[in-house]
Amino acid sequence: MRSQSLGATLLNDVSFGDNNNGICSSVGGLYRTSNAGTSWTNVASLSFLKTNLQVSTSMFGTGNAWVANGNKVFHTNDNFATFKLDSVPPVTVDVALSSIFAVSESTVYASSYSGYFFKSINGGNTFSFVKKVDNVGAGNITDLYFFDANNGYMSNSARLYKTTDGGLNWSVVVALGQADIVEICFTDASHGWAICTDGKILKFN
Repeated sequence: MRSQSLGATLLNDVSFGDNNNGICSSVGGLYRTSNAGTSWTNVASLSFLKTNLQVSTSMFGTGNAWVANGNKVFHTNDNFATFKLDSVPPVTVDVALSSIFAVSESTVYASSYSGYFFKSINGGNTFSFVKKVDNVGAGNITDLYFFDANNGYMSNSARLYKTTDGGLNWSVVVALGQADIVEICFTDASHGWAICTDGKILKFN
């Protein structure tokens, strides 16, 4: 394990498209690596970022990336040469997106703190509102992980939800007591891990 300072504060999220190419977001901009994190380059000054809200990133391949923050999603599909503001429907006042996940170059999912779930089938140019997950409230931590266009998980507060139909329906598979789930990661549909606010790491299998 080695470390490197990016010269920025409040690093928010990191995502890799393969073993070498990744992105990291911060209030100072969007940083990119092409050598597995040995060095990082600031590729975009993201002045739109709201520093009091979560910044979520997702990368697919080596030149496609998405950044979600507040009620906005930005994406690049030209190897970081330009970023485009995507269209997210204003289904509620001041919806705050907290997680984004790209299944492919065309299929991208996003979710909000309050459980609103969105889907794009055109690479993020436009998102459609799919569903509001039940039994969640504003301000809760949320994260997404999908294996394909239909099968995936969403964490929100102390619960982990599963969908098998692209987010049309969700079922609770984990319900904790006091702690909230901060982030989830899976290697396949049966093996996953969750980081919790009480310092514990949970294994799902």
